[in-house]
Amino acid sequence: MLRILALMENSDGAPGTVAEHGLSFLVERDGRAVLFDTGKTGAFVDNARALGADLSAAEALVVSHGHYDHAGGVRAFLERTDGQGFRGPVWTGAGFFDKKWSLDPEGPRFTGVDFDPDYLAARGCAWNAVSAAPGRTARREILPGLHVVNGFPRLRPIEAGNPRFVVDRGGA
Repeated sequence: MLRILALMENSDGAPGTVAEHGLSFLVERDGRAVLFDTGKTGAFVDNARALGADLSAAEALVVSHGHYDHAGGVRAFLERTDGQGFRGPVWTGAGFFDKKWSLDPEGPRFTGVDFDPDYLAARGCAWNAVSAAPGRTARREILPGLHVVNGFPRLRPIEAGNPRFVVDRGGA
């Protein structure tokens, strides 16, 4: 059986939880769990507690992309003070650690992540990047029946990226 529990999103949820710009889900399937995204801050950890969700059951962390509102709580998840800090595989797409910016009217604003592969390694987490060749889709099974997918095509104009969001690929 598949269960997806929203731990963080933009609108108010259950009593005792908070909302913020960002996203976090606990995905459970057949007694196994994956944390998908960590929201903007570590508030998803408190929401999980309020919802009765056991984050220590997560066997993997999947972060959809390298923006603060999806990966801002990674440090909170890895450094939990209750002795349950995560020490498993972290899955992202290629380019996750590229520097990301929003070209706001007030000037450029950093929208990327505040950690790097060395930080993950120091915390005992193996970083795994799923990457697809141009024009191809990549899929990796990270737990039985749970896959991460990268490189799927954008087929409709509404799926085009926002031109104010830019990526510094380090000269690549």
